[in-house]
Amino acid sequence: MAKTKTTTAKKGAKKKATKKAAVKKKAAKKTTAKKTKVAARAAGKKAAKKTAKKAATASKRAAPKRPQRTPEQRVRETNQIAYMLAEQDGFARDPEHYWLAAESQLGPD
Repeated sequence: MAKTKTTTAKKGAKKKATKKAAVKKKAAKKTTAKKTKVAARAAGKKAAKKTAKKAATASKRAAPKRPQRTPEQRVRETNQIAYMLAEQDGFARDPEHYWLAAESQLGPD
């Protein structure tokens, strides 16, 4: 009978060891799952930042700055627009009215 007690004691010890190993594996799986979630979030944030940077640089490229007009160019353009407005109106009003309307269409320089 002494042999059966030792064999059952060994079996019990093996069961405890396997249970502990299983618990350790579960804990390891949980920590790796947490690490992968954190890594995925960080990767998502980095990807979002990259796309935001790309969008910002694309908008900068898409809207090039308008070249500055010289005063002579501005007067010439205002004159052309004023004449077109007066022509459409049948030259019914004062030329100054058309000139001011043309300047307001051109906007600030």
